[in-house]
Amino acid sequence: RIGISKPAYCTGIGKILLAFQSPEKLKNILHGIILSPHTKNTITNKKVLYNKLREYRKIGYSIDDEEIEEGLFCVAAPIMDKSNQIIAAVSISLPKYRAENRVEGLINLVIKAGEKISTEMGQK
Repeated sequence: RIGISKPAYCTGIGKILLAFQSPEKLKNILHGIILSPHTKNTITNKKVLYNKLREYRKIGYSIDDEEIEEGLFCVAAPIMDKSNQIIAAVSISLPKYRAENRVEGLINLVIKAGEKISTEMGQK
């Protein structure tokens, strides 16, 4: 929904933006927030979230599987600048039932979109 703010720790875009922060900055960010549950899937343990974000950085995309809203599934990928720093992200969100049996294809589409935009932004 346009104009609505959601917590970064439980959204696809927010998690990929967090994942590509330096370890020190990420630890400072996580130290200063309370991880409130929005659904039964929301990660509310900071150590678990930190480890998940490190994994997302490694694999190059994040997933929100009903963490902010029941029935909502999201995949997000980073958009990098010419110095290989994250400057934005791209995502696709859809009802969970429409994502079933299509997750790998959605991941590939979002990663390719992020790579294309990053290239156009000057990433080498």
